[in-house]
Amino acid sequence: MGQIGFTGIASPRKDRIRPRQPAGTYDPDCFPTAELPAFAWEEAEFPVMRVQAVVQARMTSSRLPGKVLRPLDGKPMLLFLLERIARCSTLSGVVVATSEQREDDAVAEECRKAGVSCFRGDLFDVAARFAGALGRYPADAFVRVNADSPLLDPALIDQGVALYRSADADLVSNVFPRSFPPGQSVEVIRTDTFLTALDDMSNDVREHVTLHFYRNASRFRIRNFTALRPYRGLHMAVDTEADWGRFSSCVAAMERPHWHYGLEELATLWPGARAGEAS
Repeated sequence: MGQIGFTGIASPRKDRIRPRQPAGTYDPDCFPTAELPAFAWEEAEFPVMRVQAVVQARMTSSRLPGKVLRPLDGKPMLLFLLERIARCSTLSGVVVATSEQREDDAVAEECRKAGVSCFRGDLFDVAARFAGALGRYPADAFVRVNADSPLLDPALIDQGVALYRSADADLVSNVFPRSFPPGQSVEVIRTDTFLTALDDMSNDVREHVTLHFYRNASRFRIRNFTALRPYRGLHMAVDTEADWGRFSSCVAAMERPHWHYGLEELATLWPGARAGEAS
């Protein structure tokens, strides 16, 4: 498996940044080859505000153990997600946050082979794991991404980061309330706000990283962006064997590399979804 190119925190070269596009759509002309974009990390080109993705991943899922590295056509599920994140034009880098458990040695090794930064921390205190990742790989803000979302639309990440950059917000989200399908969730969090809130997080919310902010919404500046149409019943997160089957069927129906497919096209390929309406 070749390297993706995310090793450390730095910015994509300006000549590699693709034009902004509406969420859920892609212009194939923006991707003239099947290769992933190269990232040249030149500090002089670094944007004023650094936003990176932090992907939480572990092998010990209770419903579908080992799913994050389960192969589809020889490619681990996690790599699908990382390849799509590499298409974002608004991110300065990505780090995978996994646990220190022996089971997650394989996650760290997969990151090493892919050239992706990896931080290892507590299995259950995911908030502390994120704080550790941000200490090792600093950024002004971060996008929380779950590894159970292999087909997350990069345009949604770019949309969320663009809103964050233009808004005076602690948290930008598309799940408060949710209007996009599970598996298409985006949360952009101000790092200083997150680290300050750590001491106030109760044990029951630390596994969920952002739940504290939603439960105490009046204390934080939260901006939400919503879908332009309903996606009733569409579930794109891979949580169960049935979800894996739908993910596999969707990928099998693709005629181009998976990162060319935004949410709207994915919805037409997803098993059980009707054209024009995910139900």
